[in-house]
Amino acid sequence: MNESKFISYINLARKAGCVVYGLDNITQNKKICLILCSLEMSKGNREKLKSIANMKNIPIYEVENLSIIFGSGKTYAVGIKEPNLAHSIENILK
Repeated sequence: MNESKFISYINLARKAGCVVYGLDNITQNKKICLILCSLEMSKGNREKLKSIANMKNIPIYEVENLSIIFGSGKTYAVGIKEPNLAHSIENILK
């Protein structure tokens, strides 16, 4: 993974207001195109998020140090709403 490119796209998504934070917000939002979950997230919540992603046919990726990338203490799950940014981020994670 090209980490600097990944972080650049994440920052772009944040500045554009295309990021949804938290499990509950992700499950309620109908515009999510990509889900990133932290490896630090509890196994139960991670499985719940994967189940929701599979039901809604949304790609989901587990990312190390998600809290550090987003610059907050407890970021365990984020959703990307903008399809082009989601696609670009997904291409980096593949």
